[in-house]
Amino acid sequence: MKNIIITGGNSGFGLVQGKVFLTNNHKAVAKTRSASISKFKELKKSHSNTLEILSLNLINNDSIIWFSIYISFSSLNMLTSNAGILK
Repeated sequence: MKNIIITGGNSGFGLVQGKVFLTNNHKAVAKTRSASISKFKELKKSHSNTLEILSLNLINNDSIIWFSIYISFSSLNMLTSNAGILK
């Protein structure tokens, strides 16, 4: 089991990656701008032990610190960066 952080997890490529990783029994943290609207919420129902959905604002230091403390695994095997630009 690999530990993976997926940025841009609300939709698109990040969501597809999450589905593939979870189907292959990896543990994933989906990083989204808003965890409350994430499309990962439906996946959470069937992957409650291997999926975390967290909000992260990369221009806010407190958000970055909170994210790094809250993730449940102590080592990271992969980081996928799919985050878009909010204008």
